[in-house]
Amino acid sequence: MPGDPALTGTEPAEQDLPLSVPAAYRPATRRRIRFVELTDEEFVTLEHGYGPRQIADARCVAAGFEPKIAFEGQESDTVGGLVAAGLGVALLPRFGPSPPSGVVEIPLSPKITRDIGLAWPVDERFTPTVRAFRAFRDYVLADSE
Repeated sequence: MPGDPALTGTEPAEQDLPLSVPAAYRPATRRRIRFVELTDEEFVTLEHGYGPRQIADARCVAAGFEPKIAFEGQESDTVGGLVAAGLGVALLPRFGPSPPSGVVEIPLSPKITRDIGLAWPVDERFTPTVRAFRAFRDYVLADSE
């Protein structure tokens, strides 16, 4: 979006990507975990092309290992359910105010985040649904600050 006069949008917001682990996972009580410690873990992840998957793959490479992918999914909630079932660990966006039952979120060291924003053509006329979505996104971001 920066540098493209045909687009406008919102400022990116930073979103945490903690490690989601099964509640029964032995280090689930740790306050932090380093990515390099995940070398031998089975990963449950989003499919290729999703931002958190690209970030996880890049972090694995940077830590010197190739991830062992146990399962892939198309939605964070599905992947979170597979984590809760004990099928692996996942790098996922923080689940609202608290993770789903059976999942513990452990902050990674160093912290992993991604930027989230919206972009649209400058001259676009929006439907009421799109206007409502944009207003809701602004409300959620303002509430989280």
